[in-house]
Amino acid sequence: MTPSVLITTLGNKCIIELKRSLESIWNKKEENRRQKMETLITRFFNAMDESGKNTKYYKDIFESMSDNEFKKYFDGFFKEETAYLVLTIVDYEADLTLDEIERAAKVLGIPLFEYVYTPHLTMDKDKVVMTQSPVPVGYLVIKREQQTFKR
Repeated sequence: MTPSVLITTLGNKCIIELKRSLESIWNKKEENRRQKMETLITRFFNAMDESGKNTKYYKDIFESMSDNEFKKYFDGFFKEETAYLVLTIVDYEADLTLDEIERAAKVLGIPLFEYVYTPHLTMDKDKVVMTQSPVPVGYLVIKREQQTFKR
């Protein structure tokens, strides 16, 4: 099974932007921030996974937490650069589709297609080339293997 680069990058964008949206709510320190965060998480995962398994998973985690546990969890979550609320999909049981990603992006209010400027094409700062139409823009996480040498 070969993963789609488009689905992967746009799906990653949604997951990363979910964390940013949650952090924005968290930093406002409003009384109802927990409720707003749980609502956003529920809406997001309902959009990304029609089966409801991911929504149930996160509801079960957060509903059982006290306010102090919730605060401790998210304080640590936002401090850890690589921590995300991930989407779990079992291969061959369900596939993530562009429709689901578009619904999740709409929940977050983020664009999936944007105009891209490519200054490296001309190297002329006064004649920067822009795509003629919006193109998919997502995030690709690349893990670089560390090469080791033993003697």
